[in-house]
Amino acid sequence: MSPKLKPALLACAAGVALTAVVCQARVFLRQHAVARSVEAVQTIGGKVVYQASVSINGCPGRMTVFALDMSPADASRRIAAAFGASAFAAGGINAGAFDVIHEERRLRFILLSFEPGSTLAVMVEQAATEAARADAQPVERPSPPWKYPQSRPIFSCRNDDTGCSLYVWTAQAAPSEVREHAARALL
Repeated sequence: MSPKLKPALLACAAGVALTAVVCQARVFLRQHAVARSVEAVQTIGGKVVYQASVSINGCPGRMTVFALDMSPADASRRIAAAFGASAFAAGGINAGAFDVIHEERRLRFILLSFEPGSTLAVMVEQAATEAARADAQPVERPSPPWKYPQSRPIFSCRNDDTGCSLYVWTAQAAPSEVREHAARALL
Protein backbone atom coordinates (compact mmCIF):
# COMPACT_ATOMS: atom_id res chain seq x y z
CA MET A 1 0.00 0.00 0.00
CA SER A 2 1.24 3.45 -0.89
CA PRO A 3 2.36 5.55 2.10
CA LYS A 4 0.24 8.42 0.68
CA LEU A 5 -2.96 6.32 0.80
CA LYS A 6 -2.51 5.14 4.40
CA PRO A 7 -3.59 8.45 6.09
CA ALA A 8 -6.58 8.77 3.73
CA LEU A 9 -7.72 5.21 4.46
CA LEU A 10 -7.29 5.76 8.21
CA ALA A 11 -9.34 8.97 7.99
CA CYS A 12 -12.10 7.16 6.04
CA ALA A 13 -12.14 4.28 8.54
CA ALA A 14 -12.34 6.72 11.46
CA GLY A 15 -15.18 8.59 9.73
CA VAL A 16 -17.14 5.37 9.16
CA ALA A 17 -16.60 4.26 12.77
CA LEU A 18 -17.64 7.68 14.10
CA THR A 19 -20.77 7.68 11.90
CA ALA A 20 -21.75 4.24 13.25
CA VAL A 21 -21.27 5.43 16.85
CA VAL A 22 -23.36 8.57 16.22
CA CYS A 23 -26.16 6.54 14.58
CA GLN A 24 -26.18 4.04 17.45
CA ALA A 25 -26.26 6.90 19.96
CA ARG A 26 -29.25 8.47 18.18
CA VAL A 27 -31.16 5.18 18.21
CA PHE A 28 -30.30 4.65 21.89
CA LEU A 29 -31.36 8.19 22.80
CA ARG A 30 -34.67 7.78 20.96
CA GLN A 31 -35.33 4.44 22.67
CA HIS A 32 -34.38 6.00 26.00
CA ALA A 33 -36.78 8.91 25.38
CA VAL A 34 -39.69 6.52 24.78
CA ALA A 35 -38.81 4.51 27.90
CA ARG A 36 -38.69 7.74 29.93
CA SER A 37 -41.57 9.47 28.19
CA VAL A 38 -42.63 11.80 31.03
CA GLU A 39 -39.08 13.10 31.45
CA ALA A 40 -38.76 13.60 27.68
CA VAL A 41 -41.82 15.90 27.61
CA GLN A 42 -40.59 17.70 30.73
CA THR A 43 -37.29 18.52 28.98
CA ILE A 44 -39.18 20.64 26.44
CA GLY A 45 -41.01 22.54 29.18
CA GLY A 46 -44.00 20.28 29.88
CA LYS A 47 -45.33 20.46 33.44
CA VAL A 48 -47.18 17.38 34.70
CA VAL A 49 -50.66 18.43 35.83
CA TYR A 50 -52.38 15.03 36.07
CA GLN A 51 -51.55 11.31 35.94
CA ALA A 52 -53.82 8.26 36.11
CA SER A 53 -54.12 4.59 35.24
CA VAL A 54 -56.51 4.21 32.32
CA SER A 55 -58.11 1.62 30.07
CA ILE A 56 -57.89 2.27 26.33
CA ASN A 57 -60.60 0.35 24.50
CA GLY A 58 -60.60 -1.96 27.53
CA CYS A 59 -56.79 -2.46 27.69
CA PRO A 60 -54.48 -1.07 30.42
CA GLY A 61 -52.40 2.07 29.98
CA ARG A 62 -51.20 5.24 31.66
CA MET A 63 -52.33 8.81 31.02
CA THR A 64 -50.24 11.90 31.79
CA VAL A 65 -51.47 15.43 31.11
CA PHE A 66 -48.89 18.19 30.59
CA ALA A 67 -49.26 21.98 30.49
CA LEU A 68 -47.01 23.65 27.89
CA ASP A 69 -46.47 27.37 27.33
CA MET A 70 -46.53 27.14 23.53
CA SER A 71 -48.98 26.71 20.66
CA PRO A 72 -50.21 23.23 19.71
CA ALA A 73 -48.17 23.44 16.47
CA ASP A 74 -44.96 24.20 18.41
CA ALA A 75 -45.80 21.55 21.02
CA SER A 76 -46.39 18.98 18.28
CA ARG A 77 -43.03 19.72 16.64
CA ARG A 78 -41.08 19.79 19.91
CA ILE A 79 -42.66 16.63 21.33
CA ALA A 80 -42.05 14.79 18.05
CA ALA A 81 -38.42 15.97 17.99
CA ALA A 82 -37.92 14.80 21.59
CA PHE A 83 -38.89 11.29 20.50
CA GLY A 84 -37.33 11.39 17.04
CA ALA A 85 -40.70 11.05 15.36
CA SER A 86 -42.37 13.04 12.65
CA ALA A 87 -45.58 14.48 14.05
CA PHE A 88 -48.84 14.62 12.22
CA ALA A 89 -50.97 17.42 13.60
CA ALA A 90 -54.65 16.99 12.86
CA GLY A 91 -57.24 19.55 13.73
CA GLY A 92 -55.41 22.77 12.96
CA ILE A 93 -54.98 25.54 15.46
CA ASN A 94 -56.76 24.12 18.52
CA ALA A 95 -56.14 20.39 18.52
CA GLY A 96 -53.70 17.82 17.25
CA ALA A 97 -53.16 14.10 17.53
CA PHE A 98 -50.21 11.87 16.74
CA ASP A 99 -48.58 8.64 17.89
CA VAL A 100 -44.98 7.87 18.76
CA ILE A 101 -44.54 4.16 18.11
CA HIS A 102 -41.64 2.09 19.39
CA GLU A 103 -41.26 -1.68 19.29
CA GLU A 104 -42.06 -1.91 23.03
CA ARG A 105 -44.41 1.07 23.60
CA ARG A 106 -46.93 3.36 21.97
CA LEU A 107 -47.43 6.94 23.08
CA ARG A 108 -50.55 8.68 21.81
CA PHE A 109 -50.64 12.47 22.11
CA ILE A 110 -53.79 14.60 21.97
CA LEU A 111 -53.03 18.34 21.98
CA LEU A 112 -55.64 20.87 23.09
CA SER A 113 -55.49 24.65 23.31
CA PHE A 114 -57.92 26.76 25.29
CA GLU A 115 -56.03 30.04 24.97
CA PRO A 116 -53.36 31.34 22.58
CA GLY A 117 -49.82 30.26 23.41
CA SER A 118 -50.72 27.43 25.76
CA THR A 119 -51.36 23.74 25.20
CA LEU A 120 -52.55 20.78 27.21
CA ALA A 121 -50.86 17.62 25.97
CA VAL A 122 -52.62 14.39 26.92
CA MET A 123 -50.17 11.49 26.60
CA VAL A 124 -51.66 7.99 26.70
CA GLU A 125 -48.98 5.34 27.04
CA GLN A 126 -49.30 1.59 26.50
CA ALA A 127 -47.06 -1.41 26.09
CA ALA A 128 -46.97 -2.39 22.40
CA THR A 129 -48.81 -5.66 23.10
CA GLU A 130 -51.61 -3.83 24.94
CA ALA A 131 -51.79 -1.16 22.21
CA ALA A 132 -52.20 -3.87 19.56
CA ARG A 133 -54.92 -5.52 21.65
CA ALA A 134 -56.67 -2.15 22.15
CA ASP A 135 -56.55 -1.48 18.40
CA ALA A 136 -58.29 -4.80 17.76
CA GLN A 137 -61.15 -3.93 20.16
CA PRO A 138 -64.18 -2.03 18.95
CA VAL A 139 -64.13 1.60 20.07
CA GLU A 140 -66.94 2.49 22.45
CA ARG A 141 -69.45 4.61 20.55
CA PRO A 142 -71.49 6.83 22.82
CA SER A 143 -73.91 9.06 20.97
CA PRO A 144 -74.00 12.42 22.76
CA PRO A 145 -76.27 15.15 21.38
CA TRP A 146 -73.25 17.24 20.37
CA LYS A 147 -71.70 14.46 18.23
CA TYR A 148 -70.78 15.85 14.83
CA PRO A 149 -72.56 14.13 11.88
CA GLN A 150 -70.44 11.57 10.02
CA SER A 151 -67.71 11.68 12.67
CA ARG A 152 -66.08 8.43 13.74
CA PRO A 153 -64.42 7.37 17.00
CA ILE A 154 -60.65 6.88 17.12
CA PHE A 155 -60.35 5.57 20.67
CA SER A 156 -61.81 5.78 24.14
CA CYS A 157 -59.89 6.14 27.37
CA ARG A 158 -61.44 5.47 30.80
CA ASN A 159 -59.83 6.66 34.05
CA ASP A 160 -59.61 3.58 36.28
CA ASP A 161 -59.84 5.65 39.50
CA THR A 162 -62.68 8.06 38.70
CA GLY A 163 -64.63 6.25 35.98
CA CYS A 164 -64.51 9.37 33.75
CA SER A 165 -64.01 8.75 30.04
CA LEU A 166 -62.34 10.60 27.19
CA TYR A 167 -63.62 9.90 23.68
CA VAL A 168 -61.62 11.01 20.66
CA TRP A 169 -63.51 11.30 17.37
CA THR A 170 -62.45 12.54 13.96
CA ALA A 171 -64.50 14.36 11.33
CA GLN A 172 -63.93 15.68 7.83
CA ALA A 173 -64.72 19.27 8.82
CA ALA A 174 -62.99 22.42 9.98
CA PRO A 175 -62.47 22.59 13.76
CA SER A 176 -64.51 25.80 13.90
CA GLU A 177 -67.46 24.01 12.24
CA VAL A 178 -67.33 21.17 14.78
CA ARG A 179 -67.11 23.64 17.71
CA GLU A 180 -70.10 25.61 16.40
CA HIS A 181 -72.12 22.39 16.03
CA ALA A 182 -71.28 21.35 19.61
CA ALA A 183 -72.11 24.81 20.97
CA ARG A 184 -75.52 24.78 19.22
CA ALA A 185 -76.27 21.27 20.50
CA LEU A 186 -75.39 22.19 24.08
CA LEU A 187 -77.57 25.33 24.19
